[in-house]
Amino acid sequence: MKKIYLYQFVIPDIHVMLYNVKFNAHHFIVILLIIAAIITIVYKKFIDKKVVVWCILLFGFFIFPTCFLEDYIILNHRLVTVIPAVIIVLTIFTDKIIDFKNVKKFLIFSFWLLFLLYVAISFAFADKYREKNIYWVQSYLDAPDCHATCYWMGRLFMEHGDFEKAKEFLIKANNLKMIYLSDLALVSYFEGDFNSAEKWYQKSVNMGINKAQCYRNLSTIYYKRDRDFDKSIKYARMAIKEEPLEYEYRKYLQQLLNERDKNI
Repeated sequence: MKKIYLYQFVIPDIHVMLYNVKFNAHHFIVILLIIAAIITIVYKKFIDKKVVVWCILLFGFFIFPTCFLEDYIILNHRLVTVIPAVIIVLTIFTDKIIDFKNVKKFLIFSFWLLFLLYVAISFAFADKYREKNIYWVQSYLDAPDCHATCYWMGRLFMEHGDFEKAKEFLIKANNLKMIYLSDLALVSYFEGDFNSAEKWYQKSVNMGINKAQCYRNLSTIYYKRDRDFDKSIKYARMAIKEEPLEYEYRKYLQQLLNERDKNI
Protein backbone atom coordinates (compact mmCIF):
# COMPACT_ATOMS: atom_id res chain seq x y z
CA MET A 1 0.00 0.00 0.00
CA LYS A 2 2.83 2.42 0.78
CA LYS A 3 4.10 2.22 -2.80
CA ILE A 4 1.08 4.19 -3.93
CA TYR A 5 1.87 7.39 -2.06
CA LEU A 6 4.78 8.70 -4.13
CA TYR A 7 2.81 7.90 -7.27
CA GLN A 8 -0.18 9.81 -5.96
CA PHE A 9 2.10 12.72 -5.06
CA VAL A 10 3.30 12.93 -8.68
CA ILE A 11 -0.01 11.99 -10.36
CA PRO A 12 -2.79 12.88 -7.90
CA ASP A 13 -5.68 10.82 -9.25
CA ILE A 14 -7.13 10.26 -5.77
CA HIS A 15 -9.20 13.23 -6.82
CA VAL A 16 -11.16 13.98 -3.69
CA MET A 17 -8.01 15.28 -2.06
CA LEU A 18 -7.95 18.04 -4.68
CA TYR A 19 -11.59 19.03 -4.25
CA ASN A 20 -12.20 22.49 -2.79
CA VAL A 21 -8.54 22.83 -1.83
CA LYS A 22 -8.02 25.35 0.96
CA PHE A 23 -4.54 26.84 0.67
CA ASN A 24 -2.50 27.11 3.83
CA ALA A 25 1.13 27.76 4.76
CA HIS A 26 2.63 24.52 3.45
CA HIS A 27 0.92 24.95 0.06
CA PHE A 28 2.51 28.38 -0.33
CA ILE A 29 5.90 27.01 0.76
CA VAL A 30 5.74 24.31 -1.92
CA ILE A 31 4.71 26.89 -4.55
CA LEU A 32 7.56 29.19 -3.54
CA LEU A 33 10.05 26.31 -3.72
CA ILE A 34 8.83 25.44 -7.22
CA ILE A 35 9.14 29.06 -8.33
CA ALA A 36 12.61 29.27 -6.78
CA ALA A 37 13.64 26.09 -8.60
CA ILE A 38 12.39 27.46 -11.94
CA ILE A 39 14.20 30.79 -11.41
CA THR A 40 17.42 28.93 -10.50
CA ILE A 41 17.16 26.69 -13.57
CA VAL A 42 16.70 29.70 -15.85
CA TYR A 43 19.31 31.89 -14.11
CA LYS A 44 21.96 29.16 -14.22
CA LYS A 45 21.00 28.46 -17.86
CA PHE A 46 20.41 24.83 -16.96
CA ILE A 47 17.47 24.86 -19.34
CA ASP A 48 16.80 27.56 -21.94
CA LYS A 49 14.22 30.04 -20.65
CA LYS A 50 12.17 29.76 -23.87
CA VAL A 51 11.69 26.04 -23.20
CA VAL A 52 10.72 26.73 -19.58
CA VAL A 53 8.20 29.40 -20.60
CA TRP A 54 6.73 27.13 -23.29
CA CYS A 55 6.31 24.23 -20.80
CA ILE A 56 4.67 26.50 -18.21
CA LEU A 57 2.26 27.87 -20.82
CA LEU A 58 1.40 24.33 -21.94
CA PHE A 59 0.60 23.32 -18.37
CA GLY A 60 -1.46 26.44 -17.85
CA PHE A 61 -3.35 26.09 -21.13
CA PHE A 62 -4.48 22.49 -20.49
CA ILE A 63 -4.77 22.29 -16.68
CA PHE A 64 -5.82 25.73 -15.44
CA PRO A 65 -9.18 25.87 -17.36
CA THR A 66 -10.32 22.69 -15.58
CA CYS A 67 -10.47 24.69 -12.35
CA PHE A 68 -13.51 26.51 -13.75
CA LEU A 69 -15.48 23.35 -14.52
CA GLU A 70 -18.49 22.46 -12.39
CA ASP A 71 -16.59 19.44 -11.09
CA TYR A 72 -12.97 20.62 -11.16
CA ILE A 73 -11.07 17.44 -10.54
CA ILE A 74 -7.59 16.80 -11.93
CA LEU A 75 -7.57 13.34 -13.48
CA ASN A 76 -4.92 11.27 -15.26
CA HIS A 77 -6.36 11.83 -18.74
CA ARG A 78 -6.01 15.60 -18.27
CA LEU A 79 -2.37 15.23 -17.27
CA VAL A 80 -1.65 13.18 -20.41
CA THR A 81 -2.04 16.35 -22.50
CA VAL A 82 1.01 17.92 -20.84
CA ILE A 83 3.29 14.89 -21.17
CA PRO A 84 5.29 16.51 -24.06
CA ALA A 85 6.34 19.32 -21.71
CA VAL A 86 7.44 16.81 -19.08
CA ILE A 87 9.40 14.73 -21.62
CA ILE A 88 11.20 17.79 -23.00
CA VAL A 89 12.24 18.99 -19.54
CA LEU A 90 13.37 15.51 -18.42
CA THR A 91 15.34 14.99 -21.64
CA ILE A 92 17.21 18.27 -21.24
CA PHE A 93 17.67 17.58 -17.53
CA THR A 94 19.15 14.14 -18.24
CA ASP A 95 21.59 15.55 -20.81
CA LYS A 96 22.75 18.16 -18.33
CA ILE A 97 23.21 15.57 -15.58
CA ILE A 98 25.37 13.40 -17.86
CA ASP A 99 27.61 16.40 -18.55
CA PHE A 100 27.66 17.41 -14.90
CA LYS A 101 31.13 17.14 -13.32
CA ASN A 102 29.93 15.89 -9.94
CA VAL A 103 27.26 13.60 -11.37
CA LYS A 104 27.86 10.90 -8.73
CA LYS A 105 27.34 13.29 -5.83
CA PHE A 106 24.30 14.78 -7.56
CA LEU A 107 22.69 11.37 -8.08
CA ILE A 108 23.35 10.38 -4.45
CA PHE A 109 21.83 13.66 -3.26
CA SER A 110 18.79 13.21 -5.55
CA PHE A 111 18.28 9.64 -4.37
CA TRP A 112 18.25 10.59 -0.67
CA LEU A 113 16.03 13.60 -1.34
CA LEU A 114 13.43 11.46 -3.13
CA PHE A 115 13.77 8.66 -0.58
CA LEU A 116 13.17 11.01 2.34
CA LEU A 117 10.24 12.56 0.47
CA TYR A 118 8.77 9.10 -0.06
CA VAL A 119 9.22 8.22 3.61
CA ALA A 120 7.58 11.49 4.70
CA ILE A 121 4.59 10.97 2.40
CA SER A 122 4.21 7.34 3.51
CA PHE A 123 4.39 8.33 7.17
CA ALA A 124 1.86 11.15 6.72
CA PHE A 125 -0.75 9.04 4.93
CA ALA A 126 -0.16 5.48 6.19
CA ASP A 127 -2.74 5.68 9.01
CA LYS A 128 -5.16 8.08 7.38
CA TYR A 129 -5.64 6.13 4.16
CA ARG A 130 -4.51 2.60 4.97
CA GLU A 131 -7.69 0.90 3.72
CA LYS A 132 -10.93 1.67 1.88
CA ASN A 133 -13.23 2.36 4.81
CA ILE A 134 -10.83 4.75 6.52
CA TYR A 135 -9.90 6.38 3.22
CA TRP A 136 -13.45 7.36 2.31
CA VAL A 137 -14.37 8.44 5.84
CA GLN A 138 -11.31 10.72 5.94
CA SER A 139 -12.05 11.93 2.41
CA TYR A 140 -15.60 12.80 3.43
CA LEU A 141 -14.30 14.74 6.44
CA ASP A 142 -11.92 16.60 4.11
CA ALA A 143 -14.56 17.28 1.45
CA PRO A 144 -18.13 16.81 2.78
CA ASP A 145 -19.59 18.72 -0.17
CA CYS A 146 -17.98 16.52 -2.82
CA HIS A 147 -20.54 14.22 -4.48
CA ALA A 148 -17.94 11.42 -4.78
CA THR A 149 -17.21 11.29 -1.06
CA CYS A 150 -20.93 11.27 -0.23
CA TYR A 151 -21.51 8.50 -2.77
CA TRP A 152 -18.77 6.27 -1.38
CA MET A 153 -19.93 6.85 2.18
CA GLY A 154 -23.34 5.64 1.02
CA ARG A 155 -21.77 2.58 -0.57
CA LEU A 156 -19.86 1.77 2.62
CA PHE A 157 -23.04 1.91 4.72
CA MET A 158 -24.85 -0.20 2.13
CA GLU A 159 -22.10 -2.85 2.27
CA HIS A 160 -22.49 -2.95 6.06
CA GLY A 161 -26.28 -3.28 5.84
CA ASP A 162 -27.16 0.17 7.22
CA PHE A 163 -29.60 1.12 4.47
CA GLU A 164 -31.00 4.21 6.20
CA LYS A 165 -27.55 5.80 6.44
CA ALA A 166 -26.77 4.64 2.92
CA LYS A 167 -29.85 6.44 1.58
CA GLU A 168 -28.97 9.56 3.57
CA PHE A 169 -25.54 9.85 1.93
CA LEU A 170 -26.72 8.80 -1.54
CA ILE A 171 -29.50 11.40 -1.46
CA LYS A 172 -26.92 14.02 -0.50
CA ALA A 173 -24.61 12.83 -3.32
CA ASN A 174 -27.49 12.93 -5.78
CA ASN A 175 -28.45 16.45 -4.69
CA LEU A 176 -24.87 17.57 -5.38
CA LYS A 177 -24.71 15.81 -8.75
CA MET A 178 -27.76 13.93 -10.01
CA ILE A 179 -26.11 10.74 -11.27
CA TYR A 180 -26.78 8.35 -8.39
CA LEU A 181 -30.47 7.50 -8.85
CA SER A 182 -29.70 3.88 -9.75
CA ASP A 183 -27.72 3.54 -6.51
CA LEU A 184 -30.69 4.82 -4.51
CA ALA A 185 -32.80 2.27 -6.35
CA LEU A 186 -30.36 -0.48 -5.38
CA VAL A 187 -30.69 0.41 -1.68
CA SER A 188 -34.48 0.19 -1.95
CA TYR A 189 -34.10 -3.13 -3.77
CA PHE A 190 -31.95 -4.59 -0.98
CA GLU A 191 -34.54 -3.36 1.55
CA GLY A 192 -37.20 -5.28 -0.37
CA ASP A 193 -39.01 -2.06 -1.35
CA PHE A 194 -39.44 -2.98 -5.02
CA ASN A 195 -41.91 -0.16 -5.70
CA SER A 196 -39.45 2.55 -4.65
CA ALA A 197 -36.64 0.79 -6.50
CA GLU A 198 -38.76 0.70 -9.66
CA LYS A 199 -39.47 4.43 -9.31
CA TRP A 200 -35.79 5.35 -8.96
CA TYR A 201 -34.73 3.08 -11.84
CA GLN A 202 -37.37 4.53 -14.14
CA LYS A 203 -36.32 8.06 -13.23
CA SER A 204 -32.68 7.18 -13.91
CA VAL A 205 -33.64 5.75 -17.32
CA ASN A 206 -35.62 8.90 -18.16
CA MET A 207 -32.51 10.95 -17.38
CA GLY A 208 -30.34 8.65 -19.51
CA ILE A 209 -28.17 7.49 -16.58
CA ASN A 210 -26.96 3.84 -16.36
CA LYS A 211 -29.76 2.75 -18.68
CA ALA A 212 -28.50 -0.78 -19.30
CA GLN A 213 -28.05 -1.52 -15.60
CA CYS A 214 -31.44 -0.01 -14.81
CA TYR A 215 -33.20 -2.13 -17.47
CA ARG A 216 -31.46 -5.23 -16.15
CA ASN A 217 -32.52 -4.56 -12.55
CA LEU A 218 -36.05 -3.55 -13.55
CA SER A 219 -36.29 -6.92 -15.26
CA THR A 220 -35.39 -8.60 -11.97
CA ILE A 221 -38.03 -6.55 -10.13
CA TYR A 222 -40.78 -7.57 -12.59
CA TYR A 223 -39.71 -11.19 -12.27
CA LYS A 224 -39.46 -11.32 -8.46
CA ARG A 225 -42.35 -9.03 -7.57
CA ASP A 226 -44.88 -9.76 -10.31
CA ARG A 227 -43.67 -13.03 -11.87
CA ASP A 228 -44.31 -11.21 -15.15
CA PHE A 229 -42.07 -13.11 -17.58
CA ASP A 230 -43.09 -11.09 -20.63
CA LYS A 231 -42.21 -7.75 -19.04
CA SER A 232 -39.08 -9.13 -17.41
CA ILE A 233 -37.80 -10.57 -20.69
CA LYS A 234 -38.65 -7.33 -22.48
CA TYR A 235 -36.49 -5.28 -20.13
CA ALA A 236 -33.69 -7.86 -20.18
CA ARG A 237 -33.58 -7.46 -23.97
CA MET A 238 -33.60 -3.68 -23.60
CA ALA A 239 -30.49 -3.97 -21.38
CA ILE A 240 -28.76 -6.05 -24.07
CA LYS A 241 -29.72 -3.50 -26.71
CA GLU A 242 -27.99 -0.81 -24.63
CA GLU A 243 -24.88 -2.90 -24.03
CA PRO A 244 -24.81 -5.74 -26.59
CA LEU A 245 -21.32 -6.93 -25.56
CA GLU A 246 -22.21 -7.45 -21.89
CA TYR A 247 -22.14 -11.24 -21.39
CA GLU A 248 -23.86 -11.12 -17.98
CA TYR A 249 -26.99 -9.58 -19.54
CA ARG A 250 -27.20 -12.32 -22.17
CA LYS A 251 -26.67 -15.00 -19.54
CA TYR A 252 -29.43 -13.49 -17.41
CA LEU A 253 -31.84 -13.37 -20.37
CA GLN A 254 -31.20 -17.03 -21.11
CA GLN A 255 -31.93 -17.90 -17.48
CA LEU A 256 -35.23 -16.01 -17.72
CA LEU A 257 -36.17 -17.82 -20.91
CA ASN A 258 -35.36 -21.19 -19.36
CA GLU A 259 -37.41 -20.34 -16.25
CA ARG A 260 -40.35 -19.23 -18.39
CA ASP A 261 -40.27 -22.46 -20.40
CA LYS A 262 -40.35 -24.50 -17.18
CA ASN A 263 -43.51 -22.68 -16.07
CA ILE A 264 -45.42 -23.05 -19.33
